[in-house]
Amino acid sequence: MTFKSTSRTKLRSQFTKPHVQALFHRTSRCDGKDPFSPDGQLHFELDFVNFGSAFQWHYLVPKKGDCLTVVVDLVRPIFDPGEVTLINSEPLTQPAIDFNFFSNDLDIITMREGMRFAYDLLTKADGLRELVILEYPWEMPLDSDAKMKPQCWTGAKRCSTLLGPPDSQRTSNRALVILS
Repeated sequence: MTFKSTSRTKLRSQFTKPHVQALFHRTSRCDGKDPFSPDGQLHFELDFVNFGSAFQWHYLVPKKGDCLTVVVDLVRPIFDPGEVTLINSEPLTQPAIDFNFFSNDLDIITMREGMRFAYDLLTKADGLRELVILEYPWEMPLDSDAKMKPQCWTGAKRCSTLLGPPDSQRTSNRALVILS
């Protein structure tokens, strides 16, 4: 999405309000447990990061404006772990890797609804919707569950979270890019 040129300051101001800051500090006040899923319930989180090569290496950086990426993280996915199979005994031969991402439909549904929530937040919330100009690099097919499924798969990767316990896992997918 593209924002009007004054959006960086306005967007930043939305995340410096006291009630939003309190939300970011809840984990530290809950004995290190995630306040939204202390027992490990499936949920998603939104991360706001700069547009950069780590997340969008396969997309050209737009020629104009500052960029922001909203990443939807699937926290504690319930799909079974994947597997690595050695092809042969040669150490330089690439093994066969099956990540087994989204083998459980509930993971796909949670990711899809997280992406829809991110779009609703940025296109309908007071103070944000006025800033959105367009979507980049494409429009998301929000009205079709079938068309959303491949979008959930695109760019999905597993990584560890630095905020949770060492055994927590997160599956991330780029939801949208915001340009200003």
